[in-house]
Amino acid sequence: NPVAIGKESIANNAQIVKLDGFSGHGDMNDLKDWVGHLKNPPLKTILIHGEIDSLENLKNELEAMDHNIHIAKLYETIELK
Repeated sequence: NPVAIGKESIANNAQIVKLDGFSGHGDMNDLKDWVGHLKNPPLKTILIHGEIDSLENLKNELEAMDHNIHIAKLYETIELK
């Protein structure tokens, strides 16, 4: 179903996904383990929360697992396709 934004009608390609067994407070090993078990890994993962050193470490670890990782910058606009 399209979504009205102002006077424009935009196609809605979003879907709701339920994630079981995932904690938003996991450490790096928990996150790596969870990502490693995804049946259909995302084309790109955007890290948006955390200390920059921790985000850089997580990015490096996940890229070593062949994931495409981006660390969002403050006020950055990211187009989702």
